[in-house]
Amino acid sequence: MTLSNTGPSHIVSQPIFPLELFKEAIDHLAASLPEQTELKATMKPLCLVSKGFLSICRRYVFQEINIGLIDKCQKASIRRLNNLAKLLHDQPPLARRVQALNGSIFSNPTLTGNARCLKILNGNTALTPFFNLPNVRSMTISQNKRAKQRFDYSSTSQADASFYGRDALLRSYIAHGSLTKLALHDIKDIHIVTILSSPTLTTLILKECSIREISEVPSESDLSSGFNLIEYCSIKTTDNSLFILSFCHNLQRLYFDSRSEFQPPNSDLVRPPVLDDKGVECLPFSKLTGAEFGAWDLNDVDWHSFYLAAENKGMLALPELKRVKFSVVNGYQEDPGSNNRRGWLHEVDTLFKHMSALSHLHLSGISMRFLKLEQCVFACHHTLKTLIIDWEFFHRESEFDEGPYHGYGVESLRKINLSALESAHLNIDLGMVSFDTLKSKLHLKQFQMLREAFVVNGAHNFPMLKLLKVDVLLSVEPEEEENGLNVMCGMKPVDSVDMEGEDHNPEMQNTDAERVGKDSGIRREAEVKTMYDEAVRSIGKEAQFVFECEVKLAQRTFECPDEKPVDMTRDETRMH
Repeated sequence: MTLSNTGPSHIVSQPIFPLELFKEAIDHLAASLPEQTELKATMKPLCLVSKGFLSICRRYVFQEINIGLIDKCQKASIRRLNNLAKLLHDQPPLARRVQALNGSIFSNPTLTGNARCLKILNGNTALTPFFNLPNVRSMTISQNKRAKQRFDYSSTSQADASFYGRDALLRSYIAHGSLTKLALHDIKDIHIVTILSSPTLTTLILKECSIREISEVPSESDLSSGFNLIEYCSIKTTDNSLFILSFCHNLQRLYFDSRSEFQPPNSDLVRPPVLDDKGVECLPFSKLTGAEFGAWDLNDVDWHSFYLAAENKGMLALPELKRVKFSVVNGYQEDPGSNNRRGWLHEVDTLFKHMSALSHLHLSGISMRFLKLEQCVFACHHTLKTLIIDWEFFHRESEFDEGPYHGYGVESLRKINLSALESAHLNIDLGMVSFDTLKSKLHLKQFQMLREAFVVNGAHNFPMLKLLKVDVLLSVEPEEEENGLNVMCGMKPVDSVDMEGEDHNPEMQNTDAERVGKDSGIRREAEVKTMYDEAVRSIGKEAQFVFECEVKLAQRTFECPDEKPVDMTRDETRMH
């Protein structure tokens, strides 16, 4: 090849090296780019290198395609969809490469006669190729923002293929026989029974959605052919139905975040026995291996739905559950007349008794102060290897203020024995308090309890412990000194008066006050930070395991007349 043929303007028809070698390199590159956006961005320019590269890289570009409206102009979006559909129709090998669909899509406009609504006609079947791509495994569909403003259709509207819309697409692929994963975002009134009737669907993710009220038991045909879900994830989704999910006898992973909401139990609905392929009755949720039990309040969830059927048969409800996060935001104030059954907490206590195989437990949320740690780990004290606790030690008015939940569970660590525990991570948020409160050392007793639990009694309580990590967050609010200066802002209140009546220069006085106030605030910060660094580090003294700690001082934002609010975070301290 001459030098003139190697200039930047020359494009060879084939690469110099064998295509097989480049294919191996590109396949390796694709395997290291799991995110579709990054993969597509990398492969698109490679398609332009040569015809050989095009044949190798194009399949990665078409693994996932956007079938929604991505342009501000509706006509431009429809034109793009028509061109893409024609390409897939004309080149069947490309259509077979498509494995995932995503997009912001309108509902099918079949429930309203509003002439102003946005409609995408498919009368000439130009967009029909999107309905029957043979190898689609995954769909991610969100409600189109423009659609929300102009019309609102139910997600169960009739699938009219003469219009291009979300419902026709969903119903087509639910019955398709290849769809395994479905993610829906911001879609209301979902008919979840129809979705779960898919014979191949194994993963369902709902984000900021709502589910239609369950009023009847699924039909025998739906139960026999569908309800094969393995993973269910709810993120800020309302009206989740534990009753319907109990029919998914293969369910292994179940996640509800702390903003999830649930349908109340319907006493008119009776769950019939669900049999496996061998005719053996499947207990609800008995195959769970991982779960996040999240809610806003403890009493929002019908907890006994997870274990009552098994308990009535004298069996463990969750024998295979290995990993759990319990993240309920608010607790439940006990009714004095509850005969010590702890109200809703009794159901939570019972739920944990069915987790005898737990190896990883994460307890989070304000409700932690209501839980009894001994009850949470009693059933799994021989199997639990990792324990993560998010605590919030709110300020007590004095050292003698016991309160209904004085210890917040810290003292429980001195009472439990976890023979298999290898790692413990404690996240402690002290909440919003003043400098004087921090200096009064009200919280330091809790750190002494931690030392007693893990170091003094650790050889007996946690004989296999290899790592203890303690993270502490101090959130401090600005405070005024006796002279009326804000210790961080350095400014006197607007209505302050010079009692001596001296004629001071206001600008000079303001500058001096600002400097003195800031210096005082910095000194207080340093003093508090040092005190808590020492207290937290003392937990790990003479420990026979690796100890790591991190103390952060977060200054609450505030405004001064001449300054912008400031967030201040202090350096972290770690020990090994």
